[in-house]
Amino acid sequence: MIKDLIKKGKAAEKTLAYQVGEQEYKKALFLAKKFNLKTQIERISNMLLELDKQVKQIELDFNLETRENAEKKGDYINSIQYYQKALKILEGFLIYNVSDSRIKKLKKKIMKLREEI
Repeated sequence: MIKDLIKKGKAAEKTLAYQVGEQEYKKALFLAKKFNLKTQIERISNMLLELDKQVKQIELDFNLETRENAEKKGDYINSIQYYQKALKILEGFLIYNVSDSRIKKLKKKIMKLREEI
């Protein structure tokens, strides 16, 4: 069952249905924990972590692109909101270092836009 759920999760991931993939992986993880299969638990946990990284990166890219479009149109308020969403993703996600230069750049841009308003 676990292998079947993992296959379904990978198939969903390939079709960019990340939430479906996550659900399938979580089901597989639940079963692996139920039967105390340590190697499967570790493997599935890593798969979930990688999937989460992909989703966060997509969200980050979307927010940065959307804020850029809003800024070009002169919509500074929405631009600031998208900057803040991107900043929250960077700060909240464990992969990125707190001293990441992107965080500093985003904070500077937010301050600059606030001054424009």
